[in-house]
Amino acid sequence: MSDRFAYPQALPPEEFRRLGAMALDIAARHLETVADRPMRPHPPAEIQASILDQPLPEEGKAPEDILSFFETQIMPHARGNGHPGFMGWVISPPSHMAILTELPGVAMDSPCGGGGQGATYLEWCAIRWIKELLGYDTPDSHGLFVSGGSMANLTALAAARHAAAERAGWDMRRDGMRGAPDFKIYTSSETHACVTKSMELMGMGNSAIRLIRTDSNYRIDINELKNLIEKDIKDGSVPFCVVGSAGTVNTGAVDDLDALADLCQHNGIWFHVDGAYGAFGALDPERAGLFQGMERADSIALDPHKWLSVPFDCGCVLVRDRQNLRNCFSLTPAYIRSASEIGDDLGSPHEYSFQLTRAFRALKVWSTLSHVGARAFRETVSRHNTIATQLAKIVEESDDLELLAPSSLSIVCFRYAPPALAGDNERLNAVNRALVDLLQKDGRVYPSHTELDGRFALRANIFHYATDQSDVDALLDAVRRHGEALARRND
Repeated sequence: MSDRFAYPQALPPEEFRRLGAMALDIAARHLETVADRPMRPHPPAEIQASILDQPLPEEGKAPEDILSFFETQIMPHARGNGHPGFMGWVISPPSHMAILTELPGVAMDSPCGGGGQGATYLEWCAIRWIKELLGYDTPDSHGLFVSGGSMANLTALAAARHAAAERAGWDMRRDGMRGAPDFKIYTSSETHACVTKSMELMGMGNSAIRLIRTDSNYRIDINELKNLIEKDIKDGSVPFCVVGSAGTVNTGAVDDLDALADLCQHNGIWFHVDGAYGAFGALDPERAGLFQGMERADSIALDPHKWLSVPFDCGCVLVRDRQNLRNCFSLTPAYIRSASEIGDDLGSPHEYSFQLTRAFRALKVWSTLSHVGARAFRETVSRHNTIATQLAKIVEESDDLELLAPSSLSIVCFRYAPPALAGDNERLNAVNRALVDLLQKDGRVYPSHTELDGRFALRANIFHYATDQSDVDALLDAVRRHGEALARRND
């Protein structure tokens, strides 16, 4: 009988343990020092070349050399989200417990499309926990983990269209979009671009999208939405979905979800909430009122790899009635059915999504939630929102800074605006555009940017579990220091 550890894909047990200890040390060194090093995600030219120009090895390399290359060439140029001064986009640091469970999880290597295995039951458990956190745990609700918010939104919108087609007497599986009813979807101009991508992928195109303007707080205009739905119905179109935002990525704005739920219920329209960034903002008792109505949604997209600090990648889609999701995606050939799955009420995860091959994402959600606990997550979300509120207040009270949008959750959009540049939007945009580049190159703090009504904004998202007032002070100090120099240069 051959030695099963003698093959190149395997390592002898003691060698695996020795190298595993080396890998753990590499991870620990990174976590220990990341806050002390500047954020420099862009490798210099010589490092780029060393990464890009590697020849395919004909013979296998020594494991030590592989680990060393990763530590010296790749890890120093991470995106930066492990640093408490990182305030760019909506990217969180990884929870440490999830890091530790990744290795045994990969060793297990469960293909998580099929049911009747430990990994599936753990996913259903973790999904239930998330539903409980959000108050969405109704008897028929269900969900599953996907790659991210884009796939979560696509999955929900496909289910919404399928349900609308059934109500209209249209067989989507047989006929697709050929000669289909004139379906319309309604979303605000602040909604994430993945909604548009989803419509394109579903063969519906931009002509099916009704973009609704927003009010001064960047929330969807309910009256315009109501009027347009009434007009479309009168003209013979079929409104199939309204998308509400539970925290836009631009400003963190939360739509009036209760009003949207009322409108959708009145017109028999699927109500979907894109909460990829902000849905967990409902855990903050001070902001819970903003999310009133989210529990009435037919579906919710959210990302555990954002506010929950679950490592990439891990999105989640929830549905109020699991049968709608199953009707849309369940297509189970005999060769992948098993007797154990046939008798399972929930069936297999692949029946609720396009994917048959699925990673064991539930493990890192479960390990993170198990280790941190609901109370600490509520405290983290509340602390982030409080820090953002304090930053927004400082900006409002400063004569050289300007708040460009209300701060509802953890995002603050502002710009450097000294009195000397008052009213000169073109110069203010130029200064702040150069400013964000300098801030990112410094590497102590790392905001991103956006544009709001023609104004270039610095965008600070408080999202690291360890971010505190010292990081906010560092941001403000750097903005003023570089801003003053840039303003003088533009005189």
